[in-house]
Amino acid sequence: MIKLELPVYWSITKKQQTLIGMNWYQRANRFQINEVKKAYHELIRVKLLSNKEKIKGSYQVRYKYFFIKK
Repeated sequence: MIKLELPVYWSITKKQQTLIGMNWYQRANRFQINEVKKAYHELIRVKLLSNKEKIKGSYQVRYKYFFIKK
């Protein structure tokens, strides 16, 4: 089984973190959105290349969210 742990929160600045979701996507400017897309793409690429297992046939995606409680 290939398991990827990806961040749900993104650090906009050193002091500000935001939840990456549809509400953020609607409000964010295109430069922030592009930066997050590039970083996620690179993060997934590195994690998949470092994994020895190959994806064969059908696969199943499971999500488990961990939210920051303030």
